[in-house]
Amino acid sequence: MVVQNEGMGIKLLNSSPYFAQANGQAEASNKSFIKLIKRKIADFPKQWHNRLAEALWSYRMAYHASIQVPPYKLVYGHEAVLPWESAISSRRIEL
Repeated sequence: MVVQNEGMGIKLLNSSPYFAQANGQAEASNKSFIKLIKRKIADFPKQWHNRLAEALWSYRMAYHASIQVPPYKLVYGHEAVLPWESAISSRRIEL
């Protein structure tokens, strides 16, 4: 694995979980996700556990400028089928 990474010009960096600021990309991702969660639970803060799934879904479906696609598409290789598409018999579902 190390040889493969070196051949592709990838440098492995380790950061401590106790010093999260060392991992800038994770911090940036977490910051935007935390902001999204705060917006979702603002009206009902004691029901955050019910709103967490909505926040995760929103985050995974949203276009991310850094990767040029939604994270869902990176993982599954296609766009997500939205809940209302199954209710109206969308063409994407039929194919």
